Amino acid sequence: MKFKTGLLGILVMVGVLFMGSGLTGHAADTPDQDATDLTAAQASMPQGLPLSDYFTIGNFDGINSAKVQDSTNPNTLGTQAVQLTNGKDQLGTIWAGSALAFDLSRNEKASMWMYFGNKKGQAGDGMAFVLQNDPRGTKATAVKKDGTPARGESMGVWGYPDDLTSTNSGTVASQAIQNSWALEFDTFVNNQYIYDNYMNATNFDNNLKQPHIADGFPAKTGTYQRKALLSSDGKNYNYATIMTHQNSISGTDSSFLSNGAWHHLTLDWTASTNTMTYTIDDKDPATGLAQAGQSRSETIYSSDLGDKTTALWGFTGSTGGNSESNLVSFEQIPGLVDSSATGTVTDLTQNKKIADGDSVNTNDRLQLDYQLTYNSGSAPWTNVRASLKIPTGITPTKGDYYEPRWNHIKF
Repeated sequence: MKFKTGLLGILVMVGVLFMGSGLTGHAADTPDQDATDLTAAQASMPQGLPLSDYFTIGNFDGINSAKVQDSTNPNTLGTQAVQLTNGKDQLGTIWAGSALAFDLSRNEKASMWMYFGNKKGQAGDGMAFVLQNDPRGTKATAVKKDGTPARGESMGVWGYPDDLTSTNSGTVASQAIQNSWALEFDTFVNNQYIYDNYMNATNFDNNLKQPHIADGFPAKTGTYQRKALLSSDGKNYNYATIMTHQNSISGTDSSFLSNGAWHHLTLDWTASTNTMTYTIDDKDPATGLAQAGQSRSETIYSSDLGDKTTALWGFTGSTGGNSESNLVSFEQIPGLVDSSATGTVTDLTQNKKIADGDSVNTNDRLQLDYQLTYNSGSAPWTNVRASLKIPTGITPTKGDYYEPRWNHIKF
C-alpha cells in the first residue's frame, strides 16, 4: 500500500459558537436557481470556523442581504459561512469587530474559502475584501449621487459612476468607501456597452474580457478615468468611467470564479515592507491539500487608509440584474488565533519515519503524531478542536492526548 503523508491535513479551530448573527444589463435568473445553488454550496462547504459575534453585519441605510449559513457537508458540520448575496439587486456587507482590527504595524494573515455561485457568464457581480477607515465605520458602503447605497458593479465598495454630467473622476471616487483598499473578485465583466449611450455605468472593465481578480484604492481619484467616447450612432459623445485594475488575475473563460466550486484565498501582510500578498486557489477544496495557486502583491501605506496603523476589515458584495450566491467561510481570522499544526507518520513495525510517497506493508503498525501549536492571538487557547485527515488505507485503533499543554495527539 502506498499513500502520501500530505494527506495529513490539519485545521485547528477555536471552538466558538454563533451568537446571532447596478446599472447593468444582465440576464434574468430565477429564485429556484438561487436556492439550488445555495444548497449545493452548503453541501460542499470546506472546513472552516463557526462564526460568533466577532463579525458585524453592516448597518448602512437600506437592506443588507448578508446572513449566516450553516454547512450541511457531513464532514464539516459546525462550519458556518457569511452569505453576502443570493438574489438580484442585493447588497451585503460584514465587518470584523474592533478587537480584530487589521494591524498594519505587525505581520497579519487571513485565510478563507469563497464561493461565487455556478452561473459562469451569467453571474453578477462579485464581492470584495476591504480594508477601510471610512468615518462611517460599519455603515460604510458605496453610494449613488443621491447618497443611497449602490449595488451592481460597485460591489458595495467602488465609486459609482452615475453622474452623467460630471467629467471629474473625483466625483466617482467620492462615492466609494473612503480611506480604503479593496481586493475585488469580479464575476461579471462590465464592458458590454462601451459604445452605447449607457456606457457611463458599464465601462469599469473595458480593457478586460473575462472574470478577474484585482486590487485598488476605491476612494483615490487616480483609480478612475473619465473619458469622452463616441456613441454607437456616431452623433454624441458620452462620458465613460473606466477603472484601473492593479495586479489583475484574469480567467481564460467565464468559469474562472463562478463555477460551482469553493476557492481558497490567503492574504499575507508583511509589515516591514508594507506589502499585501494575496493568493487564490492555493488549496484543493476537496482534500485541503496545498496547491500552487496564483499570487499578486500590493504596497499599502497607512496614509492610504486615513493615516492610521489599524483598519476595519471585512467583505462587501452586490448584484445587479443577475443574481449570485456569494459566500465566505473563514479559516484563519487576523488577530484571533495564530496557530499551526504538523503531522508525522512512523512505521512501528519497520521502525522508521514515513516520508511523502513512501510505501508501507499491509498490517504494519503505524503511529500518527499531530502537533498543534498556539502561536499568538486575542482569543485564548480554549475549546480547541482539530479536524484530522487520516491517510487512506489506515484504520486507527486508538487516540491519546499527551504533553503538559494537551496540544499533542497520537493515534
